[in-house]
Amino acid sequence: MPGYDPRRDPVVRALLRSEDLEAKRPEHRALILGRLEMLWRACEPHVAGVDAAGEPMFPDYRYVDLGARILDRQIRILEVLKPDAPVDDPVEHGRPAAAVKASKDLLELEARMRGGE
Repeated sequence: MPGYDPRRDPVVRALLRSEDLEAKRPEHRALILGRLEMLWRACEPHVAGVDAAGEPMFPDYRYVDLGARILDRQIRILEVLKPDAPVDDPVEHGRPAAAVKASKDLLELEARMRGGE
């Protein structure tokens, strides 16, 4: 848009007036991811190398570059590369005691079988 000033956009102004941006972070993240998804859907046919009729075509390098940047941005927003939080004992997580004991016994048996090979 020529002459577009984001400071005059009512959506941007509402976000900037918000007193509690921290509480609205998940909502803002969802909004940004939705817009990135729209951009990806526009790029995907050009990246896949198939036109609207399903005929093969050479991928457009401009869309490939844009698609890579969109995916990179989504990875950063979703924190995909961030390591998982450590779990105390994945076997015991919300399971009855008998199931936990059976799982531990099976894990021990599998470990002994692998060691005996």
